[in-house]
Amino acid sequence: MHDGLHLTVDRIATLTGTEPATVTALLAAARRWIGQPARGRG
Repeated sequence: MHDGLHLTVDRIATLTGTEPATVTALLAAARRWIGQPARGRG
């Protein structure tokens, strides 16, 4: 959501009812996961 829709972390947090720190942590984890080779995931 953040990259594709250009929403701020605060806006995502408001829309999802989640704390901004949680949104930030999840976005960071997703970026790390996307950057891994397919064999190394999970």
